Amino acid sequence: MRLIRNVMILCAVLLTAACGPQAPAPQPKEKKVVASAAAPASTANAASPAAESGEEEEHDDGRPTDEQGMYGFYGEVMPYPPPMGINGETTHFEPTSTTAIGFTGPVVFSGIPKEGEPTQWLHMQAANGLAYDLQIVDGGGVEAIGKLDWSKIMMQPVGMEDYLNEKADDRVTVVFVYKVMNEQVPPKAFNGGLCKKKTGYIALTASHAVNYITVAAFSPGPWPPKDDSTLCGAFAYGMTEKDAGLQNGMR
Repeated sequence: MRLIRNVMILCAVLLTAACGPQAPAPQPKEKKVVASAAAPASTANAASPAAESGEEEEHDDGRPTDEQGMYGFYGEVMPYPPPMGINGETTHFEPTSTTAIGFTGPVVFSGIPKEGEPTQWLHMQAANGLAYDLQIVDGGGVEAIGKLDWSKIMMQPVGMEDYLNEKADDRVTVVFVYKVMNEQVPPKAFNGGLCKKKTGYIALTASHAVNYITVAAFSPGPWPPKDDSTLCGAFAYGMTEKDAGLQNGMR
């Protein structure tokens, strides 16, 4: 009997081991795959400190090559052409040369907004009734270097050529050229206007450092002219004391 009981116990143990819950077989460890960023094509293209800090990196294109850049609008739009005020103010000038006294008297410069044109037209109004609507000629002052002696014509040092040859720093006097789009000449105007028959272009000096300008008138034709034979005359003006005080406070 004892033998039979022992055999029964052994069978029960074996049956439990065979039919009972079993521990899961060990699974192989999952390999972790780390996605790495693509390596840069060249270590020479490493991000600059400005890029890492989130700041926009400045690009130096070198020295300006036109009068607009020399005047301080390098790579920017110049909304208000000289001699208007810095923020587009109308400016008033008194004649300082005998030609200006005889041909125009005091003159006023104001802007004419034109749709689709980033730089306003310039309106020049003389006290004697002469009036000109002027559109800027991009690069017109620089293009005439070598054909016109700007310093001689404008009766003051013009520094564009020296600046281009790296013989002068910024803040030089430059010349802007405007094409006459509309000319109004009163019947009694001296000489029939700035040019005797018709005025084609008006050039004027511009500088942040001074409050006087010279205006030169040229007869119509291609720009730049071959020489100064198209020059009609030059006229000098000084900004009124009130306007000069306002503009000096903004510079």
